[in-house]
Amino acid sequence: MGKKILSMEEIKKRYDGEWVLIADYETDELCRIKRGKVLAHGKDQNKVYRQLGKYRKANLATRYIGEIPKDLTVILTNE
Repeated sequence: MGKKILSMEEIKKRYDGEWVLIADYETDELCRIKRGKVLAHGKDQNKVYRQLGKYRKANLATRYIGEIPKDLTVILTNE
């Protein structure tokens, strides 16, 4: 049985304060995720990232759902 497609609002309600791995996602005109299938989730970013190797899908994204912790450093790259 496949994973259910959830809207980003549903994902935010279910996984607040967690990292999520989203597959088969759709984006809006500003490249924000509108909906997708959550393949993995959890409070530990590294555990969610390790799940990336299990899936051979090209359309994968990871996101933190919730307020960004004050002690988190984010690095944006253009790669």
